[in-house]
Amino acid sequence: MDRMLVSIIIPLYNRQSLIRETIDTLRSQTYSNFECIIIDDHSTDESFRTARTYTDGDSRFIIKERTSKVKGAPSCRNEGMSMATGDYLMFLDSDDLLAEHCLEERINLARKNPKLDFIVTHIGIFKGDSSRVTHYWNSLEGNDDILNFLYANGWQTSSTFFKTEFVKQFRFDEEASSWQDIEFHMHILLTGPAYRKFTDNKPHVLIRRSDDRTGMKATNNEDFFKSISMRFMLMNKIESRMTSEQKNEYESHIRDFYLHYLEVFSVTNDSMSQLDTLYNYYKNSYAYRKSSFHSFLFRCYLKRQNSLMIKISRRVFRKMLSMRPLKSRAVPLQ
Repeated sequence: MDRMLVSIIIPLYNRQSLIRETIDTLRSQTYSNFECIIIDDHSTDESFRTARTYTDGDSRFIIKERTSKVKGAPSCRNEGMSMATGDYLMFLDSDDLLAEHCLEERINLARKNPKLDFIVTHIGIFKGDSSRVTHYWNSLEGNDDILNFLYANGWQTSSTFFKTEFVKQFRFDEEASSWQDIEFHMHILLTGPAYRKFTDNKPHVLIRRSDDRTGMKATNNEDFFKSISMRFMLMNKIESRMTSEQKNEYESHIRDFYLHYLEVFSVTNDSMSQLDTLYNYYKNSYAYRKSSFHSFLFRCYLKRQNSLMIKISRRVFRKMLSMRPLKSRAVPLQ
């Protein structure tokens, strides 16, 4: 039987203490016909040297430094995709691990479903001990995955196992400092690909987490503003790729997306100038144009600061929201 080649793309940055363990889980795969392309993002520790030395003599590993002038995991992933020669392709972070059956089971699923552009399988979360996976990344439930990603409940980047010729049509946004994985998958989903989610497998990839919950933490600082700004900028790009039918279908959900983060920002931050900046991203949205008067009233609501009770309420909400993530998508392992 023809043994299909799998390309595994790993962006690497300052993971000197962890990259060996990641490589070990590749070497222990029950399916060995793979190429692992590690693109170092000009690490400031010994990550690049460690990866090269540790894989010396194993031709399946290709270790390169990023040649793009743009720093970040998206650039590294794009370079790795350009180099990939496999029949199938997946992404892996340099601190995550593969279950030993990962590639074998994914190849078997791909063989049984040759018409699919990609498959999606479960990802596990562990804390400290990789043998004790406590949670799935998410449930993989819901029929509309564009909505799942819109509400920050989509699958993790390593969940997808692509036909290489298919995924090479797409690129990660190299200017994005966050949310680029969501934008990448939403871009793909908008094209109407053939795919299927498989929910009966044990986790194929194991991700490290300091706690069981994932999501963006609401705080009164510059990083939170930048994170929401990036989400809004990428949502503007996603909307620009939508057909008229898709815009009409998702208009109310996209409006809810913007308004949710605007409200959270308004009760966790004091800067009205930053709120105006975020609101201007929303004004570029099709959802805004469809309900501009409603949005104007909401803007007035966001800026309410006249009464003492309102100011006290804002501070109470600010305190509450700063203590928990906005979204918790992890689900306990059954």
